[in-house]
Amino acid sequence: MQVLTTTRFPAMPRYMRQAEAPVLLLVLSGVLLTFAIVVPPAITGDGWNYFAMAMDIAHRGRPDLSPETRAYLESLGSTNFLGMVTWSESGRGYHWHFWFYPALCAPALKLLEALGSNPLRCFQLTNSIICIALTIFIARQSLTSRTLRISVWCIFALSTGQAYLQWSSPELFSAAFILMSCFYFASGRNRGATLFAMISSLQNPTSALLVIPYALDLVLKTPGFKSSKADIIELFYKLTGLAAISTIALLPSIWNLATIGEPSVIVRRAIYTPLMDVERLISFLIDFNLGLIWGLPSLLILIPTATILAIIKRPSRIDLLVIGFFLVITPTLAQVNWNSASAMMSRYAAWSGMILVFWSTYRIMQARQIGTFVATAAVTLQAFAAYHYGGPLVRHQLSSVRFTPLAEFFLAHYPQRYNPELEVFYERLFGSEASRPATPYKFVNSDGAITKILTLSTRLGYVDEDVCGPQASLAPRSAINTAKIRGPFIYINGLFSCVSTDRLDFSLAQGQTRGLSLVRGWSDSEPTGTWTIGTRATLTIDASPEIQPKDLEIEGLGFFGGVHDHVSIEIKVNGHIARRASLTSASASFNERIGIPEPDRDPSAPIEIEITIRSPAIPASLGVSNDPRELGIFVRRVSLYSAHGTSAALGDMTTDRLGLAR
Repeated sequence: MQVLTTTRFPAMPRYMRQAEAPVLLLVLSGVLLTFAIVVPPAITGDGWNYFAMAMDIAHRGRPDLSPETRAYLESLGSTNFLGMVTWSESGRGYHWHFWFYPALCAPALKLLEALGSNPLRCFQLTNSIICIALTIFIARQSLTSRTLRISVWCIFALSTGQAYLQWSSPELFSAAFILMSCFYFASGRNRGATLFAMISSLQNPTSALLVIPYALDLVLKTPGFKSSKADIIELFYKLTGLAAISTIALLPSIWNLATIGEPSVIVRRAIYTPLMDVERLISFLIDFNLGLIWGLPSLLILIPTATILAIIKRPSRIDLLVIGFFLVITPTLAQVNWNSASAMMSRYAAWSGMILVFWSTYRIMQARQIGTFVATAAVTLQAFAAYHYGGPLVRHQLSSVRFTPLAEFFLAHYPQRYNPELEVFYERLFGSEASRPATPYKFVNSDGAITKILTLSTRLGYVDEDVCGPQASLAPRSAINTAKIRGPFIYINGLFSCVSTDRLDFSLAQGQTRGLSLVRGWSDSEPTGTWTIGTRATLTIDASPEIQPKDLEIEGLGFFGGVHDHVSIEIKVNGHIARRASLTSASASFNERIGIPEPDRDPSAPIEIEITIRSPAIPASLGVSNDPRELGIFVRRVSLYSAHGTSAALGDMTTDRLGLAR
């Protein structure tokens, strides 16, 4: 029997293993520094404000805007930075952002000026040095596994590390310190973890909220009711230490109070707390244009695996980082300028996402048999994303006022699957971060068909005219889907085209009722329309063979007064129930476009409309007037259309649309 043997290769000499890391670090440093010095600079986001502060700190040792710096920036063609400068009573201009990150960039700026290079490169040079420092830091975290350190570093380098390397704002800075904080927390060094989180918060304030899970970790480590006095005293001192370190996060507010007299101009001018809702949270996580999951697709592999392991295995203190993640991102949802310049993912996701990267990678490494395999797959997917998004050069990155290819694909072919946040949709649709124009907004695919319409729920009855104009109808060519978003806005999804149409109007105003007959259940006509009397009203309209009517539209309002705050109606057309609706006092007016059922008799016969009012009321009995009539609804106009429009189709989708939308 032949015995198979395996060849054993000699182990790598110790001196070679010790030299491996410095060589790799030297190569990385050379690549990054070469990039920083050679690649032309790019100013992004609020970069001119950061650059102005860096210049003034480098030249004068203070961050307020000097006349020389202002003149220099204006000579470069930049003036918009003045919109984020507040002038103190002493006449000094102070930028809205804190000056810590610009202070880090000031030495690089001085060096570049001394070398005769473009000082605008100071950001990419500083960011490169931060990446090198983070690499050294991670390599020295011997209390965590080597595979964990390599995986986390690779995902950072292939996401925020490369996408924001050239950016003139502190996303990479905050991401680096967030990762340092997570590593220290995993090693049980909560004070150090808090310190790094507070440094990150100097530019992105919500990072400071990581102290909450760090403090909670200390509390959970105590024996609870069995705690001795010494345990409680020790816990008190530890929590006091975290609180003391956390005061670092107050430095920007203290600075602002001392210079301009208020804690934060950004909070006053650019934060609106009602925007913090589930819609914004979903946009933050999965939006096809700027969602975290598309900038960090590695999480699509890491998070499900980590979640399963967290369920199978007992809870770990590291799971507190998930709480920290949601604490950190929730206040960012209140940002007014939600759709802003970004790379791969939103700027807020670029640094806060590192919390999930660390947590999920740490969790999968607890399963030694599959951890390395899962991490390798995640890093590979992240590398593909880095290649897809164009690398670190800003000029290759997607614009914040254009839809990404993925978003365009869904908007063109599956619009019902993607209902973006309001600001994301209209700014990218119109290609500008300017103020919102009047609704409706429509997305048109490459074939010229309308696939998504954003309008007001109070304008559903007018959607044909609003989108196509008064002499056309919005004809649906597929099933219609609606999705209500923030406030009064609603998406209408489907496949539509505008078709020309004829329209005949029939007024119920006094002396203008030609072409229609008020059969029963109507009061005398008034100057602008006619009231229904009792529970049932019928009218007929002479059909027009010239236009072959497909839809009819009824415009009017309900009667409300006192405790009578709603009216339920049912509309039959040619004997078929066409609409049921509930009108409320909050939206008394209505405009209903209804599809006309195919007649059971001669097409040239009059169209019969029967309106049943389930809850008419007598004004006199309500004490609102002396009118003894039993009023239901006041009808101003009935119109006929030659083409079937979307307004009618929308109404046919639900029998209670008026009560829902209005």
